[in-house]
Amino acid sequence: MTKTPIEKKEMIKGFAKLPHAIRQHLPLYFEDWNIVENHSGHKNNLSQKNFAKVIQGIDDGKAWKWPKRRLFIITDPHADAEAFVHSLLLTGGVKKTGINHTDFKLTSAGKAATFIIGGDCLDKGPSNLALLKCIRQLMDTGANVKLLAGNHDMRLFMGIHALGLKRNPATSHLFVRMGEKAVPLLLEVYTTYLKGKKISKKIPDEAECKKRLFPDADWFEQFPSIAR
Repeated sequence: MTKTPIEKKEMIKGFAKLPHAIRQHLPLYFEDWNIVENHSGHKNNLSQKNFAKVIQGIDDGKAWKWPKRRLFIITDPHADAEAFVHSLLLTGGVKKTGINHTDFKLTSAGKAATFIIGGDCLDKGPSNLALLKCIRQLMDTGANVKLLAGNHDMRLFMGIHALGLKRNPATSHLFVRMGEKAVPLLLEVYTTYLKGKKISKKIPDEAECKKRLFPDADWFEQFPSIAR
C-alpha cells in the first residue's frame, strides 16, 4: 500500500508551521483505508472498485448529507493526553496558551467547527485522568463537542457498574473482563486521590477485595448455561 507524506495532504493545513516538539510526535505518513476481509471488509467490498460502488449506491438514496459545520474528528486516543492535544492542534481548531495539557483555547476555526471524539478514550495509555480533563477543557472553551462511547469505554463502565450489582454469575466477571488495560487507570485514581492519605476503615482488606472483584469458583460452570 502506498504511503504518502502527511505534509503533502492538501486537506491538512499548517502541518509545517507546528513546532518541531509537536510534529515529531505526529504521524509522518497517511495510508488509504485498508479494506481486507478481516478488517471491516465484506466479501463484496474487498476492492476499492467494489467499495466505491457500494458507497455510490448508498448515496443514490440521498441518505448522506454534507455537514453544515466543519468537522474535526479524533478517535481512539486511548488515554494518551499528549497525543490527544497534539491532534487537536493539528486540526487548527485550538492553539496552545501554556505548557500544561489543558492550556489551550479555541481558534476562530474551532469556534465554527464541531469536534467529534470517536470513542475509546480510556484504556491502554498512561494518562486516563489527564485525557478526561483535556476533553473537559475542550468543552469548557465553548467548543461544539460530540463525544461517542467506544467499546473500551463501555467495558470499563460495565466493569465498575457491575461491582454495585447483586452478586450474579451473569455479571460477576465484568470487572475482571476489563483486563490489564484498565489497570493504569486504577493506579492513576489511587495515586491522585488516595496515596499518602489515611485510608478509611470502611475500605476492605486485600482478601475481601479479591472476593468481591473476582467471580466465584463455580462461575465457570454456571456462566455457559446463562450465556446460552
